Amino acid sequence: MARVTAWSDLHLKGMPHTCTLVLADDPLLIRESIDAWRQEGKAQGYSERFSMTVDRSWQASSFMAHYQAQSLFSSRQLFELHCPKPPDAAWYSWLCQLLEHPLPDQALLIIHPIPNRKSMQADWINRCDQAGLVVTLPTPEGQKLRSWLEQRARKQALTLTDSGLDALLLRTEGHLLAADQSLEMLRLVHADHPIDAGMIHATLDQMAHYRIYDLLDAIVAGDRLRTLQILEQLILSGEALALILHILTTELRSLATVHAYMGAGIPLAQALNQAGIWKSRSAALTALTRRLSITRTTRLLGLCLDVDRTIKGLHKGRPEDGLLRLAMAMAGHPLFQSTHQPRTAS
Repeated sequence: MARVTAWSDLHLKGMPHTCTLVLADDPLLIRESIDAWRQEGKAQGYSERFSMTVDRSWQASSFMAHYQAQSLFSSRQLFELHCPKPPDAAWYSWLCQLLEHPLPDQALLIIHPIPNRKSMQADWINRCDQAGLVVTLPTPEGQKLRSWLEQRARKQALTLTDSGLDALLLRTEGHLLAADQSLEMLRLVHADHPIDAGMIHATLDQMAHYRIYDLLDAIVAGDRLRTLQILEQLILSGEALALILHILTTELRSLATVHAYMGAGIPLAQALNQAGIWKSRSAALTALTRRLSITRTTRLLGLCLDVDRTIKGLHKGRPEDGLLRLAMAMAGHPLFQSTHQPRTAS
């Protein structure tokens, strides 16, 4: 049906197709493609999702058991196949057979590394093309990378000077995920000012020296003293309180998503996969899942909102105190029992 080299509202509208093939190598482009596909699928009434990784343990029979099963909850389902590396020839043959007789109301997303130019004409890619959409997302390099970074900064409502742009390109070395995370940090600290090279070096050097992720590690370990020490060090060093809160809030939101899948009867390992948790963070989320219930997690997200309002001056009090309460509660050492109740939509 279509082969494109970028997502757009036109391509997303009416999705998901019977098959959507995303050819990409960069983790950020892959993650955002998955997010866009899932969001559109949800909007189209695809309320269930099943995900598998095509690796050495891959079994077509396991996938087909889910693909062909009639769901008790939804007639429309999303299916994801993640290929970190090109599979063997038997897998491509199996995929072509699957696409010959697709099931209605079942939408398939395949994430695959970008093949070489000759392999782009392979039969399996043509079959995916005929069944829906093929999106090739090459990692930008050179001037294209510079343009990508400029556009990304504008989306974050950031103004980068030429020297600032050069500095960020040099520091992130073509890693899009690192560049995106750096822009997020800069937005939290310097959103209202043009950002030059000096500001970038000062901000990112500080982030490298005082790592907020060290705080997360201490929280996951349940180390009361280390959690206190790192948080105090971050605050005394002038770390942006909004950035500390952002990292902790992101972890809690991931935890809430995992709890939601588990509440639907999905095992923990699969829930982590469904929630898009990287393998490097799986152990941490597993530990937090065992420590914090869904009710407790929801209450802590409410506390995050209160701390955010305090940082912005909308609530009275010291945001440092709120961060301390939040970090200690996440570590399993609440300073006192919170009476904070989950917020309901008005």
